[in-house]
Amino acid sequence: MWIPLSRTLRSCLLLWIVTTVLVMLVVLAQTLTGKLGQAAPTVWTWAALLLLPGLGLLLSGSVLNRHAGKLVPPAPNFLLAALTVLYMLLILLTLFFMLQNDHGLIAYFQESYWWLAPLKILLLMAFWLAFWRKEQIFQPDQRVILELAGVRMQAAQAKGDQLRGVLFEAIAAGELGKAFETLKQSRAPDDRSHADLAMLQGEFTELTRNRDLNLIAPAEAQRQLNRITVALINLIQ
Repeated sequence: MWIPLSRTLRSCLLLWIVTTVLVMLVVLAQTLTGKLGQAAPTVWTWAALLLLPGLGLLLSGSVLNRHAGKLVPPAPNFLLAALTVLYMLLILLTLFFMLQNDHGLIAYFQESYWWLAPLKILLLMAFWLAFWRKEQIFQPDQRVILELAGVRMQAAQAKGDQLRGVLFEAIAAGELGKAFETLKQSRAPDDRSHADLAMLQGEFTELTRNRDLNLIAPAEAQRQLNRITVALINLIQ
């Protein structure tokens, strides 16, 4: 089951923030107690270089909401989360063993780049591809999107949310026009999402017209319809 990319982003961001705070607190404590000695600037630089670029990339992606409406397959989602966990564990283990080395703190932290930097670069590239790249690598097809609508329908019905249940039922049945009309009638004119709904419905109307007049290739029409459907699902939730 494909999941929203926003969920993957939140998981990676939460783990990255917790690790960054923990590392900074440990380094600060070691600095204040004098245990780092002359190695303090090296250790602070080490922590900043290995943690702040990834944190900035995840935070900016979350704030700018670049992932809105995107879905990701289970395998890439698991791989991205697993790589993030592995990198965070390596960071913490490196810090944990900093006083148990035979080469001095400065040499130890400089050598640690050999096993940390490659994974950091790989993660930054993955974050850019997943959370910043305009075009998705993995595009959900119609079947995946309708299955997602079906899952949302069941969840809404289980909660007794009649309106969302009806909306997701219409989407799962491929009746996007019905879903738009039902949603439009249920929203007040001053609703915050009213403008987004009007714009999305306009895109759907234009797409339907072009498709009926054979002004757009079937494959491109389906791609645009998938995008509109996912956007509508996210608007409803």
